[in-house]
Amino acid sequence: MTAISARKARRAVVTGLPALAAMLAGGCAVLGGNPEPRQWHRLEDLAALARAPGPAIPRVLLVEMVSTASLHDGAALVYSRDPGLLAHYRFADWAEPPARRIAHLVERRLDGRGRFRAVGQSTAGLGGDLLLRVGLDEFFHDASTEPGVARLALDADLIDWRARTRVARRRFVRTEALAFANAAGAAAALSRALSAALDELAPWVEAAAAG
Repeated sequence: MTAISARKARRAVVTGLPALAAMLAGGCAVLGGNPEPRQWHRLEDLAALARAPGPAIPRVLLVEMVSTASLHDGAALVYSRDPGLLAHYRFADWAEPPARRIAHLVERRLDGRGRFRAVGQSTAGLGGDLLLRVGLDEFFHDASTEPGVARLALDADLIDWRARTRVARRRFVRTEALAFANAAGAAAALSRALSAALDELAPWVEAAAAG
């Protein structure tokens, strides 16, 4: 190869490197595969709304959601394969951040039961008599064994908003087995776990408020 030809070959290699890097950064297109489509899952309360038996509670209840882990403030669907280590599903998210969605579902369940004079979010500008502060402590797919389980832990404090005193406190812990070891299976199991927790939380709040 002549000196001129060698210089041209080196220039071709150098100028081709950025294009190669860009193709590799694009992922599967270079390797012959297709990128996996991103999925958004909706957290649901699976129970049918129904009026609850019992006398009316002539008080306004406000709901406030707090998250003890910043992971739950975002939209990521979380799993764990090792104790103490949490990770995001790469191509799956919640349609709405879990903490915000759970606050809405707690409000909807309690309001649908019809025992309180009114139920609303603490940010709605309502004048409240009671404050239900719910802390989201655990909310993830435990994948340490397959297909794994959904783990949910809620800490609930019922507070007399006018007297600034705690009326009651309780922790709600639920686990639900996954049908399939994937993001869709995790989302479905977490919805079941939340629904079961609300089955316990709603009558507890009403009993504490009435008592």
